[in-house]
Amino acid sequence: MEFTELGREHLCLIRPYLEKADSHFCDLTLGNVFMWRKELDTYFAISNETLIVRKETAKNVYSYLFPIGKDVDGALKQMEEYALIHHERLCFYALDEKEVAFLSARYKYHQSTSLRSWSDYLYNLSDLRDYPGKAYSSKRHNANRFHRDNPDVTFKVAVDDDLPRLESFLDEYEKENADRDISHEEIELSREMIRHPKCIESTIGYYEKNGKIIAFSLGEKKGDCVYMHIEKALRQYEGIYQAITSDYLKNLGGDAIYANREEDDGNAGLREAKLQLRPLSLLQKFYFEAVNPIDLLPSELSFASERCLIRPLEKSYEDQYFRLATDEANNIYWGYHYQDDLKNGEVPTKEYFYDGVEDDSKNKEFISLEILLKNGEFIGELVLYHFTPFGSLELGIRLFKEYQGHGYAKEVLSSAILYLKKLGFSYLEYECYKSNVSSRALAESLMFSLKREDEERRYYVYEF
Repeated sequence: MEFTELGREHLCLIRPYLEKADSHFCDLTLGNVFMWRKELDTYFAISNETLIVRKETAKNVYSYLFPIGKDVDGALKQMEEYALIHHERLCFYALDEKEVAFLSARYKYHQSTSLRSWSDYLYNLSDLRDYPGKAYSSKRHNANRFHRDNPDVTFKVAVDDDLPRLESFLDEYEKENADRDISHEEIELSREMIRHPKCIESTIGYYEKNGKIIAFSLGEKKGDCVYMHIEKALRQYEGIYQAITSDYLKNLGGDAIYANREEDDGNAGLREAKLQLRPLSLLQKFYFEAVNPIDLLPSELSFASERCLIRPLEKSYEDQYFRLATDEANNIYWGYHYQDDLKNGEVPTKEYFYDGVEDDSKNKEFISLEILLKNGEFIGELVLYHFTPFGSLELGIRLFKEYQGHGYAKEVLSSAILYLKKLGFSYLEYECYKSNVSSRALAESLMFSLKREDEERRYYVYEF
């Protein structure tokens, strides 16, 4: 999958997908994607009529919108492959609860986060338009006062010739707010937005007083909602913010039902102002991370060493696997006794062990891989287990007695280390009984470091 850096010329390609997105999140509007595409480096790909948006949400950390289109499963598979190839965690931003539930079912090892500062403020459009009733009396009073004090102000819809005056307004706005906590990066992004409002089908409404612009709003209508991407005004005019909000929606709100005034980004003053407008709801957004590469791996996890093939256990070898699993004398140091899981009177069979391996692999609890010589002879098992949120796993290996002492264990584990490193695992763990001298020697010969020990065992780690 190849990503293209999003430019203005690409908006026509992604617009149809964003318009179909069933969400009131501002992140799924063309204006939001366009406005922040440079501040948060943004890329996209379209595969099988499905849009994938990739954004740098933190320094060197890229995250995705949930795929939009007809082939969500296919898009996720491509994203999984891309994450593995580039040694990235698979992360998503601006998710709703339903999308988090979907991804949680797909990725066993994950974590999700939701911060209050990410939530969008959604309002009944009519409330911000009309300021009805006692609850909005102060807002209504402020808007009326502005019009009473400034009878010569007119509301206009911007045209191309208004661009120089809108830019001059932003210059004055920056000067007026020189000592306030404002984002100068956002001002520059606003300049770009007013230069190209048509590319996102947005509309700018502004107040003019004595030939000078003193406030403007830029909004985008999508479905039943108007998204207020930018709103700026000179504070020397009391009540101007309440007035421009109301007049913009009266003139340009159309038949929309809702208004989205986006996040507060944790700004205390902005939060208070948005809450005073009495939102209908705060739209909670989630950030989701698939935290272990095992969730991204294809079902056929296999690799080779010089003399061996290592791959998922096949049914044709269930007889040999049964013999390996039930050889109690050989498994004295294995650390797991299958008898502990048998029900009263239950007798283990070859199907019992093979089915257990399949179930564990599907549930991503344990991955059992058969070890074959290149001629197809079954000699043992490599187990991957104890997958953690830190991108690690634990290794276990056992061979038939007749194949021990011939270097197969070291050869297989050496190849496993290289293979798992390529897949993006952060470190590997290995444990053995203190009395198992050969296993201890194996770990140390492979440069595993001793992490800790107790009365019975030693615990090693291999860090990439």
